[in-house]
Amino acid sequence: MKRSKIIIVSSAWTSKLKSLPYAFQQFITNLRSDQKVIVISDYPTFDKNPLRSNRGIIHKKEKSQVYELRQNKLPDFIIDLKDRDKLIIVNFGESEVFNDAPFYNDTIMYYDKDHLNYYGSSKLGENDNSNISSIIKQIQNNNKKI
Repeated sequence: MKRSKIIIVSSAWTSKLKSLPYAFQQFITNLRSDQKVIVISDYPTFDKNPLRSNRGIIHKKEKSQVYELRQNKLPDFIIDLKDRDKLIIVNFGESEVFNDAPFYNDTIMYYDKDHLNYYGSSKLGENDNSNISSIIKQIQNNNKKI
């Protein structure tokens, strides 16, 4: 990581590691001025398997289906970090792909309650409103000016 200009972190954050907030703050603090960290949040999950509840991949609108959407938010210690200029947060949960989740264009986009299927991950990649590749290009272009 010493030579890296861009570091991407994606994790299922746990509150069980009591040292994590301090360690992550130190990690960010010790970055060089030309280094950036992109933190990718998790995508939403559900209380039950939508594929099983729907009994197929095409949305059966005549069947009453209620899902509890679980947004796995980033922990406060990341949101409240000092040195925010070194940190970029990409929140997949804000993508328009999840407006009608677990469906997108009336097609199921989850393999089970916790995992996107190929279709869902493809649509997230196509429609990602945070556009990771443009963020990376912008960081690279800014580093060239330094």
